[in-house]
Amino acid sequence: MDRAILDKIIFYFNNMVTTKTYVEDDINLLNKVYLVLGKEKAREEGVNNNTYKYFINNVTEITLRILEVLDPEDKEYFLEQLPRFIKISLLDDKEKQEILDTLNPAEKTVVIQSFKYTDDEKIALLSETEDEFQRIQIIESLQDDDKKIELLETIKNKRDKAKVIVTLNDDNKKIELLKDIENEINRANIIKSLQNDDIKIKLLEDIKSETNRIRVIESIKDDNKKQKFLKELTHEETRATIIVSMQEDDKKIELLENIKNEKNRVDIIKSLHDDEKKIELLKNITNEIYRTDIIVTIDDDSKKIMFLETIKNVHDKTRVFKSLQTDDKKIEALDYINDLDVKLSLIREIRDVKKRDYVARKIDKKLDGVFRKIDELEKEKLDNYNKYKKINLPENMTFGIEIEATGKYRELLPVHLGEWKKVSDDSTGSNGQEIVSPIMHDSVEYTNQIYKVNDILQNIGMEATQKCGGHVHIGADYIKTEEGFRQLIELWGNAEEIYYLISNRPGELPRDGIERYAAPVSKKFEEANLGNTDCFIQDAKRIFENDKYRSLNLKNVNGVKNTIEFRVSNGTINGDTWIENIRLYGRTIEMAQALGQIVDKLETGKELTEEEKRKLELKERLKADISLDEKMDILMQMLFNEEEREVYYERYEINKELDRKDHIVSGLKFEKVDFRKVYEGVEIPEGIVNDIQNEAPEIIEQR
Repeated sequence: MDRAILDKIIFYFNNMVTTKTYVEDDINLLNKVYLVLGKEKAREEGVNNNTYKYFINNVTEITLRILEVLDPEDKEYFLEQLPRFIKISLLDDKEKQEILDTLNPAEKTVVIQSFKYTDDEKIALLSETEDEFQRIQIIESLQDDDKKIELLETIKNKRDKAKVIVTLNDDNKKIELLKDIENEINRANIIKSLQNDDIKIKLLEDIKSETNRIRVIESIKDDNKKQKFLKELTHEETRATIIVSMQEDDKKIELLENIKNEKNRVDIIKSLHDDEKKIELLKNITNEIYRTDIIVTIDDDSKKIMFLETIKNVHDKTRVFKSLQTDDKKIEALDYINDLDVKLSLIREIRDVKKRDYVARKIDKKLDGVFRKIDELEKEKLDNYNKYKKINLPENMTFGIEIEATGKYRELLPVHLGEWKKVSDDSTGSNGQEIVSPIMHDSVEYTNQIYKVNDILQNIGMEATQKCGGHVHIGADYIKTEEGFRQLIELWGNAEEIYYLISNRPGELPRDGIERYAAPVSKKFEEANLGNTDCFIQDAKRIFENDKYRSLNLKNVNGVKNTIEFRVSNGTINGDTWIENIRLYGRTIEMAQALGQIVDKLETGKELTEEEKRKLELKERLKADISLDEKMDILMQMLFNEEEREVYYERYEINKELDRKDHIVSGLKFEKVDFRKVYEGVEIPEGIVNDIQNEAPEIIEQR
């Protein structure tokens, strides 16, 4: 199959929507696919009984037919571009059933409507299904009207009952059941689904609301019968809505003469089937936005490109470009785009990776092969070159990161890298970009994503400059009590200087402007006098109400995000560094929660284990007037096993030596945070702290 034809089919497929609301539009797109393949698909009689099922069955059938005739390379290309809901519809029934609980509501509807199960098998499935949404979808998908009607008694919601009645095959049964439907919206939906226009018009007499009447009138197939209702409609916008729903172009153009508002006229012109008639009427539209609205609906790409020269606004040019259906036409249209950033972002719209690379290379030879590299990264599994497979954090701890970077070709990044989102960030400069992760947990999959996203940034020449931060968010719900938050503040406050030295890779001190974007917070905690507060978290949060730019930010705790943000780290696009920083901050939260539980045990008179006593003694020792090296040794003992400590000791030793010359960290002001001595009266085994102090230097020597 010609690649241009395949591109056109993919374009139509990608404009389809999974929800029932837009199914009529989807069917129109599906019919365009049939036309591209050289045959017209007539709407079957009775299709309105379950229009959505009709659509799903047909889109599945035509997709399978296309796959049969494609060679292996085109088949791979085609499958990569298919919308997720079509891919799901291609699975067999058993596979669909297995993934049902993982899908969103729209996808569940696709799956259930595409089941090949018999009615009896579906009814058996009903007995295993507690989810009411799924039950309604299964009942709707049945073939036998009588079985559907029997099951109506099991449906409590009146709107859901009406939805099932709409899917019946027999109009007489629908009309009979209509007597028991009181709600006018539900009545209108059932009347809409009838096949006979005259019966619709007769039943319309009982529909009083103009909104509901309009919906029924729109569903009348005969344009002349529709036209008779125009006289009773007082609002021009409403009349335009009815005209848009008509089938015949000539009828629409004839009625256009009585429409004065330009927006309403544009809506009617957009709905025409004939490109030439659209172009002829375009001459009378002066507003450039409205003109573009019409141009993007023209089916012939060559005719669209003719208008690109006449469009001045870059946004409108972009809209026309994105509406082009084939890669070759998109490449041709790029010549009409002068703005480099816009051109780079539009290259992403080209589906074929090889063609994308060709265009990128024309812009700059440094970009040769960049999309192939990104494409390979997106497809591959976790590779051996990745240093870490997992982060080693608790399963129920969530986290997220914000990658800030800058680069001339930032627009080559897709808007969404899987679940990751590209957002603007002025703080990093004119070429800056922020990539925000989804909510993650410790798994091979998410570790792999962190590496891939950073590798993609490297491949398009992005870099983390002195203006970039590397913020890590840890889910605040991991800490269960106020005591846990009190312990976090003490732990962070008494080791804050250490964190400034170990939060970046070896040889890298905190970035320029660290006092502005991530200033020490220990002094603020000490000044706030939080020792005896009754509402500890709320009082601690007040510190950040007008100043979140601290090393540790609690502003989001108990809010919509509900995260604890760590802002000390510099920006980086190195996957290893991100993993190490996430582990550092995650373990800090884990230790705070553990210490909070220990204090709770003390206060209720419960006996501590030897390990719990040890953690408590270490935390209290961290508050003493001891050297920075001793503090580092204690913190490492608290947070990491021996193997994990090495990377942080390397950071500490090298960055501390660097700071002796630059005084970036030592020039900051830190405070000791001391709320209370929690272990009074608890016997702590002797020698624990001495053992720690003796053990840690040996590790340093081994390095």
